[in-house]
Amino acid sequence: ILVINAMTGIIIGLCLALVILVVATTNLAVGVLATLIIALITCSVLGVINMIGWKLGPLESLNLTLVVGLAVDYVVHLAEGYMELKHETSEAKVKHTLSHVGISVLSGACTTLGASIFLLAAKILFFFQFGIFIFCTIGFSIMYSLFFFPTVMALVGPEGISILSVASYILVCMKGSESRYRICILLKCTDVLTSPEWTTYFRLSATGLGKQL
Repeated sequence: ILVINAMTGIIIGLCLALVILVVATTNLAVGVLATLIIALITCSVLGVINMIGWKLGPLESLNLTLVVGLAVDYVVHLAEGYMELKHETSEAKVKHTLSHVGISVLSGACTTLGASIFLLAAKILFFFQFGIFIFCTIGFSIMYSLFFFPTVMALVGPEGISILSVASYILVCMKGSESRYRICILLKCTDVLTSPEWTTYFRLSATGLGKQL
């Protein structure tokens, strides 16, 4: 029962985090990627608990229900910072995020990690386990948020005001510039539509040569 309750709490927390992140960032792709980062953090914490050899009791189950809530704090700041620049490349967005938000996120994580260290000296089992739990959760959160999340966003993060720039990679694999153009219009992929390839396509379309691309 404790395992089912813990897993149910984690799943509900991830679903709520997805909705909140999508609303906060106003971008589906960023919200989904940020939620995946939170899921990775949760899996890492569960792996550490298993490696330590803790059995899932009432105390461990209570701690696990807090994983998603603690993990979402750092990645949501980075995701929001990423979306502040509307008409920049993904690399520029990542640099802006790390330079303006990264220091604050790292400082907040360090203070929380410092507070959890004092709990490791507690003689009461609950406080000792809670200290290890907080240390692992914040440690994995800052590692995934500052290293893995920016890397993923730089590679496949949305650019401009497109709702899903991963569609750019799908469009490249599709045959026929006209069909790709229609999908771009549907998805509002302005980062693709303003690329040199589409600029040439628009120019040739005016002369009736666009369909030959």
